[in-house]
Amino acid sequence: MVEVSHRFCCSALKQFLKNKIMDTTSQLKVIDCGFTILRVDDYPNIRIKYKDEDHKDWCTLEVFPTKSARDKAFKELLAQPHFIQD
Repeated sequence: MVEVSHRFCCSALKQFLKNKIMDTTSQLKVIDCGFTILRVDDYPNIRIKYKDEDHKDWCTLEVFPTKSARDKAFKELLAQPHFIQD
């Protein structure tokens, strides 16, 4: 894991929250701070995707039979401190 300062992590997150847009560079900064980025997707299947320290490209976390099941699982994941939404 890359050592980064707490000030750097807070700065990257504040910039994201201000713009509400996270480009790839910003995503990598947040990942380097120890966060996992989550995203919902409907195509080609109903799923949750993620990026983390080991997976810098989008990977499927889980596939769901319905959008409501996916959204419920997504909400539960976001309640954990190290998951954030893209």
